[in-house]
Amino acid sequence: MHESQPVPLYRLNIVADIMMAKVARWMRLLGIKVNDAKYIDDTQILNYIKRYRHPVLLTSDVEFSRRAEKIRVKAICVPSNIDLNHQVAYVLKRMDIDASRIKAGSLCTSCGARLIRINKASLESDKIPKNSLDAYDKFYKCPKCGKTYWRGSHWSEIDSRINEILSIYKNEKQNKSGIR
Repeated sequence: MHESQPVPLYRLNIVADIMMAKVARWMRLLGIKVNDAKYIDDTQILNYIKRYRHPVLLTSDVEFSRRAEKIRVKAICVPSNIDLNHQVAYVLKRMDIDASRIKAGSLCTSCGARLIRINKASLESDKIPKNSLDAYDKFYKCPKCGKTYWRGSHWSEIDSRINEILSIYKNEKQNKSGIR
């Protein structure tokens, strides 16, 4: 008998409502697949999400989370009175995500597809700023929506925020009385 492997973070069945759009984007930056449901109403979200195996709904709407729980959809009702970093840490804690499994920058921040590394020569140079083409060698493309990514000068700010989120998460995980 062997232990089953945990589901890869890019395959989780998480759906975020419009109020959780920023949280969803930062979860994707952490390499955790979160589907946006920002253009459909609550009933449509529930009809959509209940098709999944072990679905999770992210919302800050208490009533909506209750409706989800009634149809056996795990709902994480994220407090709206805490800042974005604490909201993301709250979701990580509620889902009991193993921080060592996080692969920051591995998913498209728009659609959540896994990014693929592409050859610099194959880039459409008219879509990438010349200074970025000259300065960086590693580029990634989303096979689903076509966006191109690179770890430019902005990445240090992203990395700093990711480290802050993970620090909050680790502290709160050790401190049982923190964010619930």
